[in-house]
Amino acid sequence: ERLLAITAARLGAKYAVVRPTCIYGPGQHLHNAIPLFLKAGLAGQNPTLYGSGESLRDDVLAPDLSFCMAEALLRKQTGAFHAGGEKPRTIFETAEVCCQAIEALGGAKGLRPVVDTSKKEKWWIDQSFDLTRSRELLGYEPHTLLEGVTCEARWIQGGGRPEDSVASFP
Repeated sequence: ERLLAITAARLGAKYAVVRPTCIYGPGQHLHNAIPLFLKAGLAGQNPTLYGSGESLRDDVLAPDLSFCMAEALLRKQTGAFHAGGEKPRTIFETAEVCCQAIEALGGAKGLRPVVDTSKKEKWWIDQSFDLTRSRELLGYEPHTLLEGVTCEARWIQGGGRPEDSVASFP
């Protein structure tokens, strides 16, 4: 990013960098956390997570990331912008929202995440990002996690085929 800023200044050009958080949504690799939680819930099982369940994460729905990138370009903004979710959550809270999405789609009721302490959480978790600049300069307002994971759950429920992912987005 620093090299880009230096080069842009030398050329008299503008540049923008969009820093995404953990990207999710229909079309996502089905072995990542959110799809695994959703697949368990769709099968009527409680989702399992590893570690303490307290690691903080910030998930961004793919169309929200696309919006942020497009607006940075269209508004000819300069500098760095974060594209994140509505707010950071613990991995346990993320799994709880996945359970809510399953119930909202008519799936099993009363599902609750199960914490497995035999495995450690991933090292890159414990992230929180400030979206103030993206909101103020790009008009960025991400979908709620419940809206996003409900779209992804619907996509998984329909077979989870990559070619069907775009039709599942809000």
